[in-house]
Amino acid sequence: MKYLMLKTIILSTILFLSFPSLSASIIPDSVGTYNSCELIDNGDGTSTATVNVTYQYYTHPEPMLSRAVFLQFYDKYGEYSPKKISDSAISLGGTTASSTTGIGMSALYAGNSGDWKGIKGRTTDFSILVPNSYLEEWQGMALGVADRNIAGNFYLEESGVAYLLYDGDGTCRVIPPEKPPEPPKNIKFKFSLPQLWDLKEIPPGISDVSFSGVRSEEFCIKYDNKQTSDTQFLMTVNSVNEKENDFNLINNLRPGDTIKYKLLLSDGVNNLLFPSNSGNSYIFNKNDQEVCFFPTFKIDAGSNPKEGQYSDMLNFNIIVNP
Repeated sequence: MKYLMLKTIILSTILFLSFPSLSASIIPDSVGTYNSCELIDNGDGTSTATVNVTYQYYTHPEPMLSRAVFLQFYDKYGEYSPKKISDSAISLGGTTASSTTGIGMSALYAGNSGDWKGIKGRTTDFSILVPNSYLEEWQGMALGVADRNIAGNFYLEESGVAYLLYDGDGTCRVIPPEKPPEPPKNIKFKFSLPQLWDLKEIPPGISDVSFSGVRSEEFCIKYDNKQTSDTQFLMTVNSVNEKENDFNLINNLRPGDTIKYKLLLSDGVNNLLFPSNSGNSYIFNKNDQEVCFFPTFKIDAGSNPKEGQYSDMLNFNIIVNP
């Protein structure tokens, strides 16, 4: 049986919206702190941003209308890109937002009940459901804690905004909203391959077991060519039974009996041999969205292999070539 592991990375299409010009303004001030941050791809075309924050006691000059949140998305150049989130997709402490205000290229959201109306200091969670298309060109977003006063103006946390990226460690990176550092690519690959490659009976000595042209035995990778273009990747295949630059089939009853082998994957143009200490460099065809490899097992059974059933487990990985 073969298991696969992969480093994911994801994206889709972009929607441009324009906000009306309003008289409301954003005022930098002390509002609260960011405790933990997470951006998770849901696998259904959306991602969930979750930020745990601590609001300070409201002490601004004008009376408070509500707590608020600043959200910012970016284009492929890291510049502000106006994108609106539905009020129902934003919640604070489990209560959804009820209003949206566009100021320039940014959007701020507020609510009229629950934690949105709490004047006292408190620790609570923001949860935002984001279309993956909003993160296609720039795979990061900014969230800022804010307060809204009765005049309709917003106080935005003066230390900066929380910068959310995929595959974060849970901590919050606080940045100026207009200067986001470039995020790493987050590309998703989908593997398909048989659960078992049956090598049948292996003869003594050196031999090849090839599945060339057998569609049911091929190893295929689906990818988004918009995200993989102009990027070089490393493909690796690993096994717990790897030793001295060989994979090993292990006798199921007598683990001391082994048969050495290597795996050759061919897409018809490129031949990738595993194991490889540093992995095999690979560039995905920018005109396709799927590549399939036929496997060949290059076996060295020795002069007198012991009878029995042998097996091995392989892990497949793709990473961006640093």
